[in-house]
Amino acid sequence: MEGIEIFGITISFSGILIAVSLILGLLIVESLAKKTKQNTETYLDLAIRVVAGAVIGSRITYVIFHWWYFKDAPAQMFSLSQGGMSFMGALTTGLIISYVYCRKRRISWLKTCDTALLGVLFGQIIGKVGDFFGRTNLGTYSGGRFAMQVAVADIDVQQSIAAGNAKMIRGDYIQVHPLFLYEIVGLMILYALIAIVYKRQKIYGLVLGSYLVGYSVLNFITEFIRLDTTRVIGRISFEQIFAITTMMFGCYVFYNCYQRQHTELKNLPKNFFLDEEF
Repeated sequence: MEGIEIFGITISFSGILIAVSLILGLLIVESLAKKTKQNTETYLDLAIRVVAGAVIGSRITYVIFHWWYFKDAPAQMFSLSQGGMSFMGALTTGLIISYVYCRKRRISWLKTCDTALLGVLFGQIIGKVGDFFGRTNLGTYSGGRFAMQVAVADIDVQQSIAAGNAKMIRGDYIQVHPLFLYEIVGLMILYALIAIVYKRQKIYGLVLGSYLVGYSVLNFITEFIRLDTTRVIGRISFEQIFAITTMMFGCYVFYNCYQRQHTELKNLPKNFFLDEEF
């Protein structure tokens, strides 16, 4: 059973979990905003914009990373029924939209990001569970204890089989790493670490930097065994190049935090992170 049927309409479990992840994530953000005496309506307004933009950005990024497939099937670019989203693309789009939003309303971008990211991370964890039902986010062949078997009829793996990343077993099945499970564990560890940073930080930006570096490292490692990916330099994929860029951006955020923590604000060089005067 892949979902539930309501009034003749089948709703997939992965879709339900994505909706749940958005709701729970937003509730966490609103709770943190209230504790720090921020306007909760700001986050609801921002969430609508970020979610809409992130869906578009993640799909565009996925299409670019998998152009070898979509160049021969352009109509599939607009089909989301089989998955096909890049979270790194969604993250980048979300950061850009949130930055523009905060600048226009003259509110602290770093404070907004630090408040929102615990909710985003919690939503990611719930959303990853949906990958099990959607048969997405799978790894390459594995004969290990945690390997899972997936019916070839449920997913499109012909390209992966041809590339040697997947092997047929028992006729119509492949046996792969449950990559989504590895990522869930990694995200839970990252959530615990960032929760500690959030409670102890004395300057805004540390949560954002921790998340960007932590998630980029996790994504870079898991990409080595991802089934549906495009290698460009040896075993390095587009997503890993994206992750390296995001990690460097996170390190720059840390550097900016260090500058602001050890230098008087009036003596700091101008750059777009210095929004604490808002």
